[in-house]
Amino acid sequence: MKQLAVLGSPIGQALSPVLHRAAYRSLGLDWSYRAIDCTPDRLASFFAGLDDGWAGLSLTMPLKRVAVPCSTRSLRR
Repeated sequence: MKQLAVLGSPIGQALSPVLHRAAYRSLGLDWSYRAIDCTPDRLASFFAGLDDGWAGLSLTMPLKRVAVPCSTRSLRR
């Protein structure tokens, strides 16, 4: 099963998981999509812990501001 998620803080009331899961189910995809509480200071460590089971992430605006520097550092390793 591929994992996908929306990251942000606070994220508990996000509707993305409901919408994405319904779409994946309709398309017959065995994918999960959930909301994960993540603050900007924890984003780099979250990225570092990703494995091949992850297919994608959605980010709230505060995380988008720090995502590019985090991903650039990850690519240099």
